[in-house]
Amino acid sequence: PAAPAAPSAIPTPAAVVAAAAAGPRRPAITTAATTRNSASAEWLSGGAALQRVDSPVWNMMVTHVASLGRAPASILDLASGPGEPACSLAARFPRARVTASDIVPTMLTSARARAKNLRLKRVQVCELDMTDLSSISTGSIDIVTVCLGLHLIPEGLQQVLGGISRVLKPGGHCVATLWDDAPLVEACLRTMQDMTGRPWSLPHDQLAHCGGRMDPLWATAGLTPTAGHNTILAVPLNLGPIGGSSRTWWVKGPVAVLPRLAKCPADELDELKDAFRSRFRAEGLVTSRGDLELRQHCRLMSLRKGLVVVPGAAR
Repeated sequence: PAAPAAPSAIPTPAAVVAAAAAGPRRPAITTAATTRNSASAEWLSGGAALQRVDSPVWNMMVTHVASLGRAPASILDLASGPGEPACSLAARFPRARVTASDIVPTMLTSARARAKNLRLKRVQVCELDMTDLSSISTGSIDIVTVCLGLHLIPEGLQQVLGGISRVLKPGGHCVATLWDDAPLVEACLRTMQDMTGRPWSLPHDQLAHCGGRMDPLWATAGLTPTAGHNTILAVPLNLGPIGGSSRTWWVKGPVAVLPRLAKCPADELDELKDAFRSRFRAEGLVTSRGDLELRQHCRLMSLRKGLVVVPGAAR
């Protein structure tokens, strides 16, 4: 998402770098090792299309769907990005009719490429805005999945959940994931504040519903928690070294403010990169090897539509 408007030129004096290196405004993030495997940065983008990459988040969602007790005949994956977890679900349930949907043309292209590369002939890829599911028949879907997409809805989230409830069959399930924290985004916004001298924020609070705060909205939509609801998964994500000629950390690291950085003169980029490197180190996001490594937490939400329509629930 685009950052708010900023002054036409970002001041980048050496004092900015020193300010960023002075230390975090809150305790440094714990960098203790976890037992989870680090995921490739490519699972966050269309780069997953032609590679056999996976992610702990996709894997958790597929495993949870499999634990629900019956093989689904129909699966609708909303905000599917590069085609996941739709493709992983199609591989796990080869008889299911799986739809991967998104509204971003490049993501739809990536999803089609991934399904073709993995030889998944039962995956249909279509353009679909999850804020409007009117093209999907009522009570026609066994499983709806949403991987890290609900936090991107600036308003109308209740309408989205109501739409999910409507298309689910009685007894159908929704399995969704949501970031529970965003240390990299927070570090990026603090870096921009250092450089501009004013507070920075995103157009809407993407963590507004973390910490289980979405539960009342699910209830209003007529969906009730099932076993495994609100499970937390630690997701270490290594974006590679922040020194030398590596570009991955720069392309994917300051993602929250990339639209603004794209407008900066080329001769300022080296100093900008130094400011971000200093901030990331101060925030405890850089390993002893010099890699930018995130230790975010993802929340899995598992809901079921009742066999009887709940009065007042979305239809």
